Amino acid sequence: MILAWPYALLLIPVAPLLLWKLPAFKAEGSALKTPFYQQWRRFFSQPANLAEETGHNRLRLALLLLFWLLICLALTRPQQLGEQEMIPNSGRELLMAVDLSNSMQEQDLQLNNSDRYVNRLVVVKDLGQQFLHTRTGDRVGLIVFGSRAYMYAPISRDLSSISELLSQTQIGMAGRKTAIGDALALAVKKLNKTDLKDKVVLLMTDGSNTSGSIDPVQAAELAKKSGIKIYAIGIGADEIIERSFFGLQKRNPSADLDEDTLEKITSMTDGKYFRAKSASALEDIYHEIDKLEPAVRNDAKVRIATELFYWPAAAAMALWGLILILGRKQWN
Repeated sequence: MILAWPYALLLIPVAPLLLWKLPAFKAEGSALKTPFYQQWRRFFSQPANLAEETGHNRLRLALLLLFWLLICLALTRPQQLGEQEMIPNSGRELLMAVDLSNSMQEQDLQLNNSDRYVNRLVVVKDLGQQFLHTRTGDRVGLIVFGSRAYMYAPISRDLSSISELLSQTQIGMAGRKTAIGDALALAVKKLNKTDLKDKVVLLMTDGSNTSGSIDPVQAAELAKKSGIKIYAIGIGADEIIERSFFGLQKRNPSADLDEDTLEKITSMTDGKYFRAKSASALEDIYHEIDKLEPAVRNDAKVRIATELFYWPAAAAMALWGLILILGRKQWN
């Protein structure tokens, strides 16, 4: 147990000195009459000669001094220190930029080796949450983008909250189009506000830049100047078979994916471009990124403190109630 504010103990002798040195209150001249004033005065006044105190007055004085002692003890903020814990700290910041445009609702991926096809965002969210669990020690944030880019979750070490917010994302909540350049520029802006050396952007998209005011290549140049790496993942199968009026036909659902631009912006920043044509491929990509950008830990030792000030504070309040009860008996 420790005392957070030990200097509060210096207040303990204040009350006894005041009780000993201050003369009894003497009313002079006219004054506003207060109900029960004389009773309160008798209860709190200090006799001139302590040797003449009755047993009741001595008890009253002792309770008042004990009350003051408990108040001073509460002011010191006693704390109980827990066991020493290791807090991981990698010194790396990672911003995940997730595409929520309409094309992400294309159902061309299978999740968990099932025969059922789900949309691309479902796969991104499921595997993205698994990826977050491996980033212990990193500070992670979440950007969502469609027609515009938004900071959906601020950079934090609370990966559980980031994972929960990722699971709540919905297609179209940031607009129907794809503002890749704006998303990258926003990521650079947020990462430039910190002094950490290792800064990474993980861009996940299934299309090309069709909205926004900043070109992806221009945003990549800003990232390069700031020493920020960009890893990009192109999401979506390159071939699906659909039944139509003319029978079974093949279609490329990722025809709009601008792989040339994604490869260019990643190479400019010493990052890497990955192509995820299936859920298993996306999972492998996450593992590879985890190896390329390992969450190297520099653990810090901390001890969690539990506040205990409310115990002496509660005891002081209970004692004050007893003092009032004794005072009422004296008045009667």
